[in-house]
Amino acid sequence: MRTIRIPAFAKINLCLHIVGRRADGYHELRTIFQSIGLPDTLTLALTRRSRIQLDCDDPALPTGRENLVWRALDAMRRELGLKQGIRARLEK
Repeated sequence: MRTIRIPAFAKINLCLHIVGRRADGYHELRTIFQSIGLPDTLTLALTRRSRIQLDCDDPALPTGRENLVWRALDAMRRELGLKQGIRARLEK
């Protein structure tokens, strides 16, 4: 199966203010941040199974719905109308 590897750059919040809470539970933010040269690597592949499988080299991180990468992949699948699943590997 074809895969794509992309860097997910880290950032430092120089200023962060919580200005509200959205209906979905996330916070509205006003922030200034700077990306830094310490990227994670995200490897993605489509699968025949219609689910998201996230693996991570850091066993302390969750790999289910509570993970923001998992949620972003789920939102992407829904937005694009994908029937296939996604296998993802996050390297910290």
